[in-house]
Amino acid sequence: MTTPAPAPGALRALQARKRAALLNDAATRKKAKVLPQAAVTQAAVAEEPATALEITDHLDVPLRRHPNYENGRLYAVIGEPMRLRVRTSDPQARLDQISWTVDDHALGQCVQTNVLGTAVPLSPADRSAADISFFWITGGEMNVQVTARVDDQQATATALVEVLAPTVQRCRYTTSTVNVFENGGYLGHPGRWMALYEGPPDERFGCSWDARVSAPFKQFGNRRLGAGMVGFIQVSGFTIARWNWGAQDQPPKVTHSARSDQGATALDAEAGGMLYGDAKAVMAGAVVMFRPNEITYSDSPGCVVMAPLIRLTRSDLHQTHLVYKSDTAGSIWVTLRRGEWRWEAKISRLDTSRQTSGFANPTDVTVVPHSRQQTDAQVSHDQPTWTERTDAIIDRESED
Repeated sequence: MTTPAPAPGALRALQARKRAALLNDAATRKKAKVLPQAAVTQAAVAEEPATALEITDHLDVPLRRHPNYENGRLYAVIGEPMRLRVRTSDPQARLDQISWTVDDHALGQCVQTNVLGTAVPLSPADRSAADISFFWITGGEMNVQVTARVDDQQATATALVEVLAPTVQRCRYTTSTVNVFENGGYLGHPGRWMALYEGPPDERFGCSWDARVSAPFKQFGNRRLGAGMVGFIQVSGFTIARWNWGAQDQPPKVTHSARSDQGATALDAEAGGMLYGDAKAVMAGAVVMFRPNEITYSDSPGCVVMAPLIRLTRSDLHQTHLVYKSDTAGSIWVTLRRGEWRWEAKISRLDTSRQTSGFANPTDVTVVPHSRQQTDAQVSHDQPTWTERTDAIIDRESED
């Protein structure tokens, strides 16, 4: 059956409807493409972060690019100088109201010379500066945080730092007894002496130290962190009172240190030095030892007993710090352990009315810890501080 051809007017109407449908589909497809793209653009603008804070080293190098950075954390060693800076990703942004959060034991300043030792915590001014400098004196995982306002918006940056520290396998100290010695019996000194010391054949020094320490270790390629020095710093407080012939009823001549609330303010070291004995070098990860009853790492305090002396009393307090110092330039000595010991005694002539009378044995003797008792030094984050030297005090009094 043959379908008749449409009239010319009907054909034109059909073609017009098809074109309209095609145009409508194209517009729909275009709208479907444009609207999602616009939504993505608007979302990207909405989620774009404000100007960010970043923690860098003092040379403006981001910590993630630091040579000691690995697996999301920076590695450092106790006692090393730390210098950090905060900056924004936009150099034109205004940065104010800065506040750093660092470990409470961190020091803002530390002076260690043969005449002065100070340890000052970070101050509020230190914590509000764009650049912060400090020393960590404890090991472990540290979280450093800085907050600030950037163009009136609050921002925060954090950094994870692993602070490496030596491992103290042991640190012990042992005291001896108080005795009187004649003509070289006290470490070769001429004359008569009262001292915390036991002479030969079973010689025991006044207080001797025994320690074993492993240095920290971390390797980056052919570089190793942790090498340094280990030794002892000792600070003391003491009072020596002397009553001389002809002035028995007068106040004694007193030689003493300037005691503080901590009890010891005088650096006790060899002339011109800062450490008690020589420090020992240690490589990263290696072990260093100080053996018991070595004369170099022991102290035997004493005082001469000679005419015109009638009576003498002595009281000493000593704080002996086992310390470590990294080989990084500018590092400080950091306390690993601290042992505190003291002794006191009195000696008088048998007959105080006669200048030629002999001396009795020491009385009112106290030694803490108890003589010949091995005692473990305590973990301590207290840095030794001093304002004077014991040898300078003794020399000054000897000249009077």
